[in-house]
Amino acid sequence: MNSYEIIAVRWPRGWQRCAIWHMMKPLFQAHFCLIFVCLLFTEGCCGGRVPATRNVKGTTTGPSTPPSTTIQRAPAWDGAFERYDGWTGGDVAQSVDLGDGRTLWLFGDSWIGRVEQGKHAAGSKMVSNVLAVHRHGPSFRAPKPNAIRYAWQRYEAGVDAWLRPLDKRLGKIENHFWFTRDGIVTTDTLGKRRLVLFATKVAKDTTSDSVWGFRSLGGAMVIVDNYTQALSDWKPRVVAMRADRAMPILDTDAPLLHWGIALLRHQDEIVIYGLRQTKAGRKDLVVAKAAEAVLHDQSQWRFLTEAGWSKKHANLKSVADDMVDELSVDWVRCGKRRTLVMVHSEPLLGNGIMLRVASNPVGPFSVAKKVWTIAETKRHRKYFGGQAKAHKHLSPPGQLLISYVVNAHDFWLMAGDASIYRPRFIRYAVCP
Repeated sequence: MNSYEIIAVRWPRGWQRCAIWHMMKPLFQAHFCLIFVCLLFTEGCCGGRVPATRNVKGTTTGPSTPPSTTIQRAPAWDGAFERYDGWTGGDVAQSVDLGDGRTLWLFGDSWIGRVEQGKHAAGSKMVSNVLAVHRHGPSFRAPKPNAIRYAWQRYEAGVDAWLRPLDKRLGKIENHFWFTRDGIVTTDTLGKRRLVLFATKVAKDTTSDSVWGFRSLGGAMVIVDNYTQALSDWKPRVVAMRADRAMPILDTDAPLLHWGIALLRHQDEIVIYGLRQTKAGRKDLVVAKAAEAVLHDQSQWRFLTEAGWSKKHANLKSVADDMVDELSVDWVRCGKRRTLVMVHSEPLLGNGIMLRVASNPVGPFSVAKKVWTIAETKRHRKYFGGQAKAHKHLSPPGQLLISYVVNAHDFWLMAGDASIYRPRFIRYAVCP
């Protein structure tokens, strides 16, 4: 058997601290813990199956299918993230246009170490989030692997996630990590620009002796005022969000609510998409908006409720259901016509990449249409694909560059195949 040293492991988006491979009992406990956390936090894991092509709640109008017929692989972008030392793989793969010719990538759980004989080598570690930056130009070409700069925390004793702050309420928590969401660069009323990232924090409940005792601690905005400097010099500050609803994982009576899974600049405002997990485990999409200058101040947000836009986030209106934890929403122009395109993975760990379209940020959205089948999942019965999203600023006019990640239900199977668990790319022609 191969020997792996793993820290901060999630399956595929929850986590538990694991020991060295030969310490079987802690590993077994971690395995069951990861499965449970997955049921609450992975895209589409919860609730009964709903047909992916069912229309959103209350939707009776809107385009019926995305207006495209052309889709193909983007191997140059695949190669950009094919690495054998340092960062060697990760999930999420959310991109942010920094507005100065640079692209920021937000990765979730990431391998740090070496790849040998197609496997993550002994001594490799996993951290819960990593950042990367590269320059992009008008040619929309993929960067060379050595042109991408990665950032995580380095210590004498090892490595850790780029973002892992203390929690003032609970103190220093060993089992404390962050989910990264979307991000955007904004300008305040004084003309000062800042990078605003969204994140969700999850921690082991220190009051519980159960291996299932995890808590969502709500969400936060991570603000980087000096984002124009080198990535290694960034100094993030964390601002808690009152409207991100925390809950114990086992409390199925309280809906889970997280904001910032996708952001859209629309006119002079920022549209903030949130994910609400209902009592039955179903996930739907909710919406808020804010002026760009005050995005970082949630007291200035307005929430779409059943009664209209409101300062209060109660009784939120669902704009799309049968959702997953990660998605993108972008405007794409085809001639004089502009279409809003949503990209997400097929729910319940399906092997498809789905698209919906709309003419307004709050819908109505079309039925979801599968435009791509992730063929890599056929290599092994325990492989699955997900975390699909578009990268509009890296896409030629009328197209969308779309990424997805292939993972495995068996952690050690994933660790033994370094060709998966890194972003793969396709190009989708929105305009016929």
